[in-house]
Amino acid sequence: MSRAPSRRATRAAAAAPATRATRATPGDLTSLHHHLAAEQEHRGNRNATVILYPPEPETATAVLRECRALTKRLPRGTLIGLLDPLTQPLRHRFLLDLGAQPQRQSRRWIVLTTTRPTTLRRRALHRALPLRTVLRTVRTARQHKEWPLIIEQVAGLLHHSQLPHNRRGAALLAAYLQALWQQRRIAAVRRLWHAHSPWLLADAADRDLRRAATAYFASLARLNLSDEIERAYATLPPQLARHPKINAEVARALLKHAPQTALAYAERAVTHATPRHQSQYLGQLLYAEYYTAYGHHLSGSRTPQQEAQAETLRAHYRDWQTALSARSETVNPPPQSGFLEAALASHCGDPEPALAALNRELSTAGLAPLTRRDPGAPLSPDNLTTADPVPPDPDESLVSVIMSAYNAAPYLDTAIASALAQSHRRLELLIIDDGSHDATLERALTWQQRDPRIRIIAMAENAGVFTTRNIALRHTRGDCITTLDADDWAHPQRIERLLHAVTTGPPGVIAAMGSLVRLSDHGCLRLNAGGSVNGWDHSSLLFTRRAYHELGGFDPVTPAAGGDVDFKERLLAHWGPTALRQLRDHCLLIARDRADSLTMTKRGPLATDAFEHNSLRLLHLQLLKNGHQNASHGRSTGPATATQRTYWVPRAIQGTDHTPGYRLYEPL
Repeated sequence: MSRAPSRRATRAAAAAPATRATRATPGDLTSLHHHLAAEQEHRGNRNATVILYPPEPETATAVLRECRALTKRLPRGTLIGLLDPLTQPLRHRFLLDLGAQPQRQSRRWIVLTTTRPTTLRRRALHRALPLRTVLRTVRTARQHKEWPLIIEQVAGLLHHSQLPHNRRGAALLAAYLQALWQQRRIAAVRRLWHAHSPWLLADAADRDLRRAATAYFASLARLNLSDEIERAYATLPPQLARHPKINAEVARALLKHAPQTALAYAERAVTHATPRHQSQYLGQLLYAEYYTAYGHHLSGSRTPQQEAQAETLRAHYRDWQTALSARSETVNPPPQSGFLEAALASHCGDPEPALAALNRELSTAGLAPLTRRDPGAPLSPDNLTTADPVPPDPDESLVSVIMSAYNAAPYLDTAIASALAQSHRRLELLIIDDGSHDATLERALTWQQRDPRIRIIAMAENAGVFTTRNIALRHTRGDCITTLDADDWAHPQRIERLLHAVTTGPPGVIAAMGSLVRLSDHGCLRLNAGGSVNGWDHSSLLFTRRAYHELGGFDPVTPAAGGDVDFKERLLAHWGPTALRQLRDHCLLIARDRADSLTMTKRGPLATDAFEHNSLRLLHLQLLKNGHQNASHGRSTGPATATQRTYWVPRAIQGTDHTPGYRLYEPL
């Protein structure tokens, strides 16, 4: 129990929060204390009083979690004095939804009293709030991708059968279906669509209906219900059936099971796309055509049918180039026809024409051409070398190369050999054995006996690629740092070109990255789902030691979630776009295209579909971009641990801060 605060306590408290609530004044806090004391005396309330200030940064999920924890640990009837000038309506609404009763309020503060804490959770989930309140909350939350909040708010209306069958109700249901899909509650999306689709198709606005239908078709694709997809598509109204996004989702869902049918939907998406989105759907059409014609490795020369399909691909590829040029697309490197020719030749079992087309693009960037080490073996990462010796790089900067390896014994020799064969000779290679069960550690120790530039870290248990990279970062000594996956092959001039881009670039450049192509062990170059063959090499970003000290390493997310992309986005948010030099025409890495790789996983919540997409990954990418851009007005230092993120992360991606023990092997 407590009494009304004294004048000395009031003055001390008035000075304390000025740095946290920027628009609050000492007079606001004094007024709040005065009304708390008056309410306490009027009600005869002897429970403790609490003053709650806004957390930084402010997010709806954080506020909701904080308010629940606050109301659950306080006894019934406790007065809450809330001084919240920054986001006043947000927290007030949550506390009211949890059962708190308002007593007195002003523009700067509000006094509430709590109800029974044992029923707060149930009342929050199943209490039917006013429709206008729910609509306002959902509209605000959807802009910030607060999916749990949307589910919680709309669930009460559905539980009490108070969702109106009109446009407002359709907007809420569409947001609810979209949120359920993002939370991977796939069966619930399908069940709700079956229950509400008759009135939803009749009353919903086109935009809301498109969102709901997209979530439904994506759920059917995840459940592999191709027959239901076609039946549901036939029930759509004509204006929705013509929408390119719906047709693209149907094509994505049918590509594995009915590629020819999927190709027709992909062509329909391109036909009805606006010029602004033409490049996106043309890229998907390219991939659908490529997947239909060359889904499996072919051998021998092209048949007339395959030649006609290849000519159609070339024509659509030229259209795609034109569309990208019109949009000034910067998501992927500019498409070059040589890479497509190399991919087509490799899938038709012609390694020499494929290598010639690939070398044509490398020579454009001044890179040494490639050749096969064994002319009789397939074109694979293990069989690549440069045609001519590469002269050494005169730069004397020490570069640290981090290589995290988990059960990578079959591929480790190729990756280590390509790292040690760099034209930039002054480097150190840190190999981290992430608790492997094969001979990865033994192979690394064998290489260490040959070359003293190798240092090895052996983890006591598997910790994940980004946790092991953070451990290796503590032991690096180089002026610049880069990474290399344990199953890839790096071009001998890779470090030289990236280091030259950093050291000789404009003032403020602290990182550089190139592009890559993916090559299978059978000699097939992969065409990406977006339509390009070469893509950005996020996993091998080269950055200065200053970037590591100020950004705090990699976010320890799940290995397949893209912690390297998060590091790049934090770098851009902290220093701006001029801090990163992107060498679009430099293909500096040959990534091994494996079905069991992290980027191509087919199991669990991060599994990719036929178009190599995963909505949870895309959601996480958008959330981290928005989070880093909004944090501290664009000056984000980023998370050093999983508990310091400034944005919501899906549970399947969150990762852990646990760091197991390890042993460091120094060269003798």
